[in-house]
Amino acid sequence: MTTVRTFFAPHTRLREPFLDAQRDYAAVDGWPDADGLTRHDLEAGDFTYLSENLRQGTFPRPGVRPGTAGMESWWCETSTDGQPEMLGRLCIRHYLVPVLHHVGGQVWFSIRPSRRGEGLGAELLRDALPRIRAHVERPTLIVAVSNTAARITIERVGGERVWERHGRVAYELETQG
Repeated sequence: MTTVRTFFAPHTRLREPFLDAQRDYAAVDGWPDADGLTRHDLEAGDFTYLSENLRQGTFPRPGVRPGTAGMESWWCETSTDGQPEMLGRLCIRHYLVPVLHHVGGQVWFSIRPSRRGEGLGAELLRDALPRIRAHVERPTLIVAVSNTAARITIERVGGERVWERHGRVAYELETQG
């Protein structure tokens, strides 16, 4: 029996499913989806530090003021017969530093490569709208022009294309009911 659990705050109990997903990202995309950390950092490092700081919104990353809870990170998992699998994640920046208006956006999501093409990205984005709405009126999502799947996903949930430059496309997402 498979149970989809939409959003969970990062937690140490998801260490192994998280690391498994990072190996999946690295094998297909060439790098882990882990806020600039390498697979070695993740496997040898302090996972409690990572998960606690992601949960509190204080993990050091570009565009977030150090020591502030300016970002929410949510992990999505599914469980089959009690075995958890990390499906992806979604992050919401409550505010942006100016440079991120052109490269990062306020909302981003990722689906682990082995689970792409199942409609999970659109499902996650739709389910996240109430969380996004609580912090951002018209969030910007920015993706690579070459990421056709992400562009289609964003358009499916109502994203409106606002610009394209330097190999990136920006969408605004209407969050109102």
